[in-house]
Amino acid sequence: MARAKRLAPIIQLAKQKEQAKAKNLAAALAHERGEVERLEEMRAYHHEYRESITLQGQSGMTSAQMQHRLAFVGNLELMLIEQAKIIQQSEAVVNYHRNEWSQAHFRVKALEKMEAKYMAQEEKAADKKLDAQIDELVLRRYRNNND
Repeated sequence: MARAKRLAPIIQLAKQKEQAKAKNLAAALAHERGEVERLEEMRAYHHEYRESITLQGQSGMTSAQMQHRLAFVGNLELMLIEQAKIIQQSEAVVNYHRNEWSQAHFRVKALEKMEAKYMAQEEKAADKKLDAQIDELVLRRYRNNND
């Protein structure tokens, strides 16, 4: 079990790296969700504000008030565009961290598979050695009984 035992600390280190990358991915996903929620809130506010302008416009408002409110709506729309860009950047970060975690995960699985292969080889060699020892013992007893 020498080769398999030598792999154990390497596997442990790989698992720690995988866990760290999983935490980074979880943090990136949480950040992305927060940005998406912020965009949804901004869209809802934008919609409500436009509706209020329509209602206020029907009840009467000065031209200056209308221009001021429309300028504010324009600023809101710019903020929506910027927030959408932030979400795209967050998605890129999530994809990066997902790829990093995936690579670390596959490394752990490959090392574990290698460890299992080594263990099987070592077990087979130990069984073969034991069989040879048993055969030798049986042969000695046979010779001793026939002498």
